[in-house]
Amino acid sequence: MKIELRKLRIAKQLSEESTAYSAEIWIDGERAFLASNRGTGGCDFYQPVGRHTVQDVDAWLLQNRSTVAYRGLGVPNDLETEVAMLMDGIEVTKRLKRLMRTNIVAIKDNEVVSYPLKGQDPEKLKAALLARNPALAILDTADSERMDLAVSLIVAAC
Repeated sequence: MKIELRKLRIAKQLSEESTAYSAEIWIDGERAFLASNRGTGGCDFYQPVGRHTVQDVDAWLLQNRSTVAYRGLGVPNDLETEVAMLMDGIEVTKRLKRLMRTNIVAIKDNEVVSYPLKGQDPEKLKAALLARNPALAILDTADSERMDLAVSLIVAAC
């Protein structure tokens, strides 16, 4: 079961005790739910728009991804946890792409590190960094595998 978030809109100004958002949840390429949270500390709301039910998805997640590490805790996986992890991943991806405009971002020893450009030529800085540390994995937005790894490392560290 492939679960995706689309049309995610986060309202930080409305977020008090939880993240206020609205989004569409797609499962296996089909729109399944309209999701939202008002940001006042309550649970997420899911309005089914497809053939899936929250109970079916929760049961599948519990059976196939029973416990996940989320923000340093081992929690049973359900749709709300899955959506929270997807939202974190989307936000981290945006932050990484923004950081990559002014920094060289890389993975070093399973940790995401950044090196400020400060007016330097990016290609020369990359070459110098790789010469100093050949195991360094420099991020590029075109390399989705490496970006996914960086995102998962950051989310796991939170």
